[in-house]
Amino acid sequence: MSPAVDALEAAVLSGKLRHGNNPVLTMNYFNAVIEKDAAGNRKLSKKRSREQIDGFVALAMAIGLATQ
Repeated sequence: MSPAVDALEAAVLSGKLRHGNNPVLTMNYFNAVIEKDAAGNRKLSKKRSREQIDGFVALAMAIGLATQ
């Protein structure tokens, strides 16, 4: 999932990500927590998040696939 997280992060930071102020996706974004494993791979972690992040995970996977 690390390449997908990298692609999502690049889209957010560059201002290319537009989601129409969707309140659910905004909530998912603010609840997302990124974990790093021993190998340095990053992933969105549900176990460390306060609330749901499913929409944000789906967005990361979709952007990751679109950038392959």
